[in-house]
Amino acid sequence: MYRTFYRRYSEDQMGGVNHQPCGKPLPYSTEMSKRLSLAHIGIEIANVALEDVLLSELAGRTTNVRPFENALVAAHAQIDDFQESVRILIDVLKADKYQELETLEQMDRGKTGGFLSCWWDYG
Repeated sequence: MYRTFYRRYSEDQMGGVNHQPCGKPLPYSTEMSKRLSLAHIGIEIANVALEDVLLSELAGRTTNVRPFENALVAAHAQIDDFQESVRILIDVLKADKYQELETLEQMDRGKTGGFLSCWWDYG
């Protein structure tokens, strides 16, 4: 099922088309996409570290939470990097007078983060 979703998603949603608003390649959108992917991976790594803590405690073992804390700090930094790339992209789009800026400006980053943490539930 995952492979089917991934194949469908990658064929329909990804690729160079997403990084060419108005037919013009835009490296800032590619950078934003990369940072979004890294943020998503960071959130997943933090989630795995949390699950390790929970499994250890459920097994009655003493738990070291430092790996989870480190993963959470790293994920937070990656989310900050993504948000900065969104701000840069908005500035570039405004300078080049691109349309459809309201979408980026009105993005609810909290909801976006929530969606990213459970993206496999959609689609």
